[in-house]
Amino acid sequence: MNESTSSYLALLILLILITSFIVYIHVRAVKKRKDDHTEKERFLSMFGSVIEAQNLGLVIWDKEEIVYINARIIAHLKDAKIDIRDRQQVRKLLENPDSNLLFYDVLGTIKEKANVDEDFTQVWTKEIEKKFIEVTYMRKNCIGLYYNIVTTRDISMEFSVIENKILNELINILSEEISKDNIDLKEIGEKIRTLLVQYSLVDIFAIALLEPNGEIYYPYFKYGDTDDRSGMRYSSERKNFTRYVIDKGMKTLIRDSKKNGELPDGYRVFTIYDKAFTDYGVPIIYRNISRGAVLFEKIGVDQFSESTISLFDKVASIITLALSFVDTLQEVQYERKRFFELSIKDYLTGAYSRRFLEQYLEKEMNKSKRTNRPISVVFIDIDKFKEINDKFGHVYGDVVLKTFVEVINRNIRAMDLIARYGGDEFILVFPETDITHAHNVMDRILESLSKEKISISFGIIDATAFDSIEEVYKEVDNRMYGMKRRNEGC
Repeated sequence: MNESTSSYLALLILLILITSFIVYIHVRAVKKRKDDHTEKERFLSMFGSVIEAQNLGLVIWDKEEIVYINARIIAHLKDAKIDIRDRQQVRKLLENPDSNLLFYDVLGTIKEKANVDEDFTQVWTKEIEKKFIEVTYMRKNCIGLYYNIVTTRDISMEFSVIENKILNELINILSEEISKDNIDLKEIGEKIRTLLVQYSLVDIFAIALLEPNGEIYYPYFKYGDTDDRSGMRYSSERKNFTRYVIDKGMKTLIRDSKKNGELPDGYRVFTIYDKAFTDYGVPIIYRNISRGAVLFEKIGVDQFSESTISLFDKVASIITLALSFVDTLQEVQYERKRFFELSIKDYLTGAYSRRFLEQYLEKEMNKSKRTNRPISVVFIDIDKFKEINDKFGHVYGDVVLKTFVEVINRNIRAMDLIARYGGDEFILVFPETDITHAHNVMDRILESLSKEKISISFGIIDATAFDSIEEVYKEVDNRMYGMKRRNEGC
């Protein structure tokens, strides 16, 4: 029998007991027997013994009165600052749940559902004085009348199980995201918050990153189910709680955002909806640099126990590790790309290397023969380049080479290629381009180069007519020198 089945059966048995108890109360009230009081007390004692044996706190009431209450629920809820046995206090609390921040969501739901004639069940996990209490609210129909039932159960011993579930699920979430091309911190944040809210550990969860311009960017920031502030940015001038955690690079706990909202050095905690919050921030630090923060917030004063804070630290550490890994991976990929480009490109001009040219040209020639598509190759030599170096120096010559390649790149397609063959000689490859179109491209290039006062000689061939790269080089070189001789003759 699995955990969920056991919990369901336990709840079912409890409901049967409660229903039987309420039915009994009604039956005795209807009969109005003389010994009713005695029998009622006897049944209460028996019922209470069963409930106590399950280590449950229990209170049952209708619109008029409390039907049953035991000592355990009083112990569990003692931090609620009321005597739940006092009808007036209970009624006042239900009328104004805002007065008790600790149980705001529980009492708010009870207030909403307490007078509704429908069956309803909801479960929360609450941390009370460093203990974890599971609170169940039920609105149940018994013999035509609806009763409000609240049970409490100490699950502190189960917190380690809860912690392991959260951390394991978090690792799975981040592992899945890291495997993607682009990590989505908003999606990660939403999944983490869902985990923490499931156990009533937070009301607000946020991930903040420090931008290079000093702004704080929140890829994820959400309060409740509707107040989503993800994507917002704060300038470097806003000295809020997040910036304090990032700037100081230290974990920071604010037990009461209203009373303890003023921080050193002019920083302060900005409240939301004028409520008191418990705030806990953990800096995202790797390579000894504070790069952001993970924020945990909950309605109420001093809501986080040592065990909860320890869990938050672990959550933040896993997030930090993931972000560090992603940054490192991106840097490695960038360096690999840069190294690859350096290995296949000319350092000075950015044109492709002769070695890469040969691999590319061989591939495109084979492709051209398979598809019966043309491929044009152009051999280019910059006219009188030696004279330019001799007259103006090699630095100026380098500028001419770089300018030449820039002009070429502006006038060719992404699928085309320019490679430095050697010195001032370059080769252009135009896949799926016939001689006529290649000449048209060269006309544009000549016009652009003339504006830069750069003169060239070139030759063009259809490479499909040749069987080897060497033959292509030889023929296109001959044609280029033919044009150069003609230009020099002029």
